[in-house]
Amino acid sequence: MKKLTAILMSIMLVGTLTACENGGEPPKNGTNPGEQVGTKANTQADPQTAAPTTVAKEAYTIKENKKIKLVDYTDPGGYFKMKIPEGFTVSVYPGDLIHYTFIVTDPNNPQYCIFFNMKTEGYLKTEAERQWYKSMYPDTPFAKLPALDPPTTEYFYQVFTQSFALSNVQGFTFPVMNGFEMIEKIGTNMTGGDVIRGTFTDSMGRKTDGLFSASMYPVSLYYVTAYYVYDTMYITAPENEFIEWEGPLMECISSIQFTQKFVDGFYGQEEILARSIKANSQIYNSISDTITKGWNERQSTYDIISQKQSDATLGYERVYDTETNEIYRAYNGFTDDYKGDRYKTVTDNMYNQPIYGYIEKK
Repeated sequence: MKKLTAILMSIMLVGTLTACENGGEPPKNGTNPGEQVGTKANTQADPQTAAPTTVAKEAYTIKENKKIKLVDYTDPGGYFKMKIPEGFTVSVYPGDLIHYTFIVTDPNNPQYCIFFNMKTEGYLKTEAERQWYKSMYPDTPFAKLPALDPPTTEYFYQVFTQSFALSNVQGFTFPVMNGFEMIEKIGTNMTGGDVIRGTFTDSMGRKTDGLFSASMYPVSLYYVTAYYVYDTMYITAPENEFIEWEGPLMECISSIQFTQKFVDGFYGQEEILARSIKANSQIYNSISDTITKGWNERQSTYDIISQKQSDATLGYERVYDTETNEIYRAYNGFTDDYKGDRYKTVTDNMYNQPIYGYIEKK
């Protein structure tokens, strides 16, 4: 049975996720270019199958991005299965099933990440209530975790590192999110939480983009109000690469299936989760539709500005192949050197499309 994954991201997950099954290894160390394939012929070709060809007198080479290949993964513990990018690793937090957590990452660059947490608890409604609780019970989670004020998905991710750093154990470290900022709200997931686009800086100071979701559920605890957070989920990639990775990572999330063994492991202990897992197929499908629609209709201004800034910083021009409509980052000065009609400067709306490869000077 699929689980409410998406809630990204619950996040997460998408329907027009395509390019995932088309061979190749995931990028390493934050790079996307694939193997150098030589110069490109002045003939139309299928971007997925075309063999490299040459063009006489062209003083440049084409490097195509490596395709992201998805492979099947089965949890050794027998609790879930899903698709993951080839070469990625899966780490499971050694806790109980109600708070089940796993992370899927590229071992060479954890910015490429899928994160899922079933439930987190210990958040009070206000800082005043947290301070009162701390004076009475200083060693409890309610005293140590930040208050969720306001109880929104955006604010939850702003205090994400404060929350999960308390749970780090040997062999499992939760990701660091510094300076989380919401770019826009994509939609609402099936269990009431927001699905948002956001950015943060990781533990190495690298800008990271992603889709994030979580659902807050209020509960009364004696004299205070607390929140349980369900289905924390997100997908991320390095800044300006998320456009290429959103589809494949969403497909991974939508493929998650929790086994009957998992359900039986805590059924009856947590009624809300039990109901959610039983309805997971409907939840995943709904989330996929919500995310896909929201992503396609998102405000594109941020992406256009971000991609342009990245090109300027890295010294690239962006052009497209008029015969195949493939988008390339070309070396600075390419449009001055190039005298043909095949490659032209992109228009603004093309900055929202994935990069097919790179044009480099010989």
